[in-house]
Amino acid sequence: MLIVTTMVVFLTLLGCYLMVELKTVAPLPYILGGWFTEFGVVTGFYFNKATKENEVKLQYYLDADKNNKMGC
Repeated sequence: MLIVTTMVVFLTLLGCYLMVELKTVAPLPYILGGWFTEFGVVTGFYFNKATKENEVKLQYYLDADKNNKMGC
């Protein structure tokens, strides 16, 4: 994940430099695409991680509740 972030930051800085030097906004779609891709991957990763953690927590609480009802 750190490699992707580093590459996107580098490409953003390079794109900004090229926009200033060449006086054009041609690199802008690539910069925006890189950022949206990175944010999509990060959001998907954390969403998936949170889902798995909630499944584990739910199972733990259901087992604990079942044990309390049995009088254990």
